[in-house]
Amino acid sequence: MTRTDTRSATQHQTEELVFAIASVDGSTRVGRTRSDLEMASILSDYYALAAESLGSSEGRIIKVIGDGILVVFPVTRAQESVAALRGFQASATALWSEIDPSCRAQVKVGVGTLPSSDHERAPSNKRLKLPARVDCGMNSFSARRSLSAIR
Repeated sequence: MTRTDTRSATQHQTEELVFAIASVDGSTRVGRTRSDLEMASILSDYYALAAESLGSSEGRIIKVIGDGILVVFPVTRAQESVAALRGFQASATALWSEIDPSCRAQVKVGVGTLPSSDHERAPSNKRLKLPARVDCGMNSFSARRSLSAIR
C-alpha cells in the first residue's frame, strides 16, 4: 500500500475527543535529587492517581513519558472530563507537593476531531495519532472547538 493509499484508507477513522496533557512543574528537579527507585515509586503513585481519577469519566490514558500523561475522553463526557481533570490536577499537586512544596501539576486541554486507530486494543503508540501541530500552551491546541463551546 502506498503512502497515499494508507492515508485514504484511514481517513475515515476519526473521533471527536477531549484530550489533555498533564505534567508536573518541578518533577525534573525532584528527579535530580532522588534515586531511580524512589522516582519509580513516585511516578507509580502518580500514574495510579491518574488512572483512578480519570477512569471514572471514561478517560483513557494513551501514553506516559516521565511525568507527562496523554489522556483522551469521549467528547460526550466533556463536562465530566473537565471536572475529573481539575480534580486530578489538585490531587496530583497535593501528591507532588509532599515531595517538594514547589511542584505543581499542570493540565492542558483541547477538543478536536483526531485521526485515530483502535484505542481499545492497540498496545502501542498507534493508539492515537495526534495532529502534526499540537501547541502545548494553555488552551492553544490545534483543535476544531474549544472547551468553552461545550460548556
